[in-house]
Amino acid sequence: MWTLHVPYYGAQYLYLDDRYVPSDSLCAINLQVIYHYSSVIDTIEKTKTGERMQLEVGRNLSKFSSYERFMMDSLLKYSPHPNVAEIAVSVLSRKRVSPEFFETVYLNYPTGQLTVSGRLVAADFIYEEPMPVFNWTITDTTGVWCGYTTIKAVCHFRGRDYEAWFAPDIPVSRGPWKFYGLPGLILIVKDSEGLFSYEALTVNNHNTGFIGKPRYAYSETDRDAYVKAKKNIIANYPLYQKYYNNGTGIIVSPRPGYKAKSMRYDLIEKGD
Repeated sequence: MWTLHVPYYGAQYLYLDDRYVPSDSLCAINLQVIYHYSSVIDTIEKTKTGERMQLEVGRNLSKFSSYERFMMDSLLKYSPHPNVAEIAVSVLSRKRVSPEFFETVYLNYPTGQLTVSGRLVAADFIYEEPMPVFNWTITDTTGVWCGYTTIKAVCHFRGRDYEAWFAPDIPVSRGPWKFYGLPGLILIVKDSEGLFSYEALTVNNHNTGFIGKPRYAYSETDRDAYVKAKKNIIANYPLYQKYYNNGTGIIVSPRPGYKAKSMRYDLIEKGD
């Protein structure tokens, strides 16, 4: 279990738990895609960060999560006496991580639902929502990515305009993050403002193990409460280190004596 604090003003703070958390196997993996994810973490200074993310696709569900975190968890699992500091430095010292570092998206899990888990400061939260609707418009524009012919599609989703490039030769209606619903695997997604992008690096269509769900002590919440708390913590980390779940949502309690700062990270979901 890893806790990473990266305030967007000033120094980085890294807190690590030196243990591996077991996972429950949900289903076998039939397809694995590694993406490069890029996001602007400071919209005033235009600071960008990037990391590798992975999409694991099974027969009936899929999982999208940080490949960097997967690497660290694997090192903890298989190394008998891991040096936690060395592992962290080897994976994270070269960059800041995105606020999505601890977030995982499960599509069609449970059936007909989308599940998101994430860590805020040092506690793990989870929420479900109905599978979102993407009103894709497929264009006549084609390209090539990772050796596959791709077709451009566009949509508007939760406050942002996106273009996506999907590969009809890979008949998997999945993609990075929450994206899905095209007649082929989505290899590229970019928003119109240039703040967020996902670009496939490798596609592995061989059996690569099982989709796992870590056995964290999740606190259940809903999307609105989670997004609100995430926004408050990102914008004003020193103010919002104390919080708890009251059974209906996330309650964030600011520390006294700190002056609130303006939000400098634009959340990927701007609305409904």
